[in-house]
Amino acid sequence: MIFTTVELLSILLAFLFLFFAGYLLAIKSNKRLSNLLFAAHFIITALDISAYFYPKFITLPYSAEMLRIKILAGMKAPIIYLYILSVLYDDFKLKAKHILYFSPLFINLIILIPNFFSVNASKQELYFLNFFDQPETIFATFFSYIVVYAFILAELYQVGRYRKIVKQNYSNPKALVNYTWLKQFLIISIILTTITFIKGIYRLAYDEYETTNELIITMLLFGIAFGTWLFSKALFAPNIFQGINTRLEPIEEISHSNDDISIEATKQFTVEKQANPFISESDTNDKEKFCATTTIQCIQEKTTDTSKKSKDSDANPTLTEDDVDDIRIKSIQQYMQEKEPYLDSSLTVQKLGIQLKIPPKELSSLINQHIGTHFFDFINQYRVKKAMEILKETSASKRTIQEVMYDVGFNSKNSFNTAFKKYTNLTPTQYRKRH
Repeated sequence: MIFTTVELLSILLAFLFLFFAGYLLAIKSNKRLSNLLFAAHFIITALDISAYFYPKFITLPYSAEMLRIKILAGMKAPIIYLYILSVLYDDFKLKAKHILYFSPLFINLIILIPNFFSVNASKQELYFLNFFDQPETIFATFFSYIVVYAFILAELYQVGRYRKIVKQNYSNPKALVNYTWLKQFLIISIILTTITFIKGIYRLAYDEYETTNELIITMLLFGIAFGTWLFSKALFAPNIFQGINTRLEPIEEISHSNDDISIEATKQFTVEKQANPFISESDTNDKEKFCATTTIQCIQEKTTDTSKKSKDSDANPTLTEDDVDDIRIKSIQQYMQEKEPYLDSSLTVQKLGIQLKIPPKELSSLINQHIGTHFFDFINQYRVKKAMEILKETSASKRTIQEVMYDVGFNSKNSFNTAFKKYTNLTPTQYRKRH
């Protein structure tokens, strides 16, 4: 039995994808749903690729072959979208409404009922002989790629949204590993999809065997490189994924109404308190302490109480919203300088909110809207300043750059150098030499 280049490459790629799917199903992980969805994607892709070689071994009935083509092609995009959601959000669960993502698949099957599924085998054979000239095929090709690119846009939106949330809530650069991985995955997926799209359109327009064959070989070679890269990721970084809670939102999506923010943020703070054993009852029961840094109403109440005790009530006018924000920002900055919470490499907006007695949503909103930076960059500014102080000290000259890096809250040399250069235009080593 002689195999062509396309057949050999497709066999290799199908085997690689099936092997990777088996690996995903076999390993133990706290992201079980993600692994199941990813494995399903690779099994479906392997079966789809088998079209290049399986006719050498078996012959399927025409109806079964059409179902294979349409079902496999229609399932890949929704499954990979659900996979990305399951990676991004640690509390993601499959729901009945997700079946709607597969509606384009059903549309492609329904339009084939009159001229294919409801006719006899001889007419089905004739349909396949003129497959690329059939109006249903032309419609399905363009419709399917519109759907695929729509899913890609949705995936890019979700990954971009995730990045915003991470930067607004986490200070550890490792939290962005998820974003980096998915960004790389999407870039490669877009390239593969585009090659496949060009191949499909060229085949419809010209039906030229040699050029189409070259595009298929290019697609398969790229797929093999992609599969090898994925497997190396799984071997050398098996635990790179850490999702966020679906309830977290970027600041832009949170209502700008102060009353709504205060109510929702206080609820969020209560949830955090219940889930976090480090908040004592005395902290949450101490209204005076809590009000000092949370809602506008509380600060105004405190000001009003103080003004009643004063002989001159005009000396203590009601604070404006901007006054309240200025007080809170100064309090945050003072706390950062005195208590140095940024030295904790795993500091999150939730942890800092607990320490400051400010609900996390309010704290994140203050940092983003009034200080004008993400929580991620806000914390790193303090870490870099602390590192600069240490590097200037003559007593610290024997300490290595890595020791300084860990001391100020960084746990990655690359992220430390990047952040340090961002604020000083120098690497830590260059800064030490000049000072």
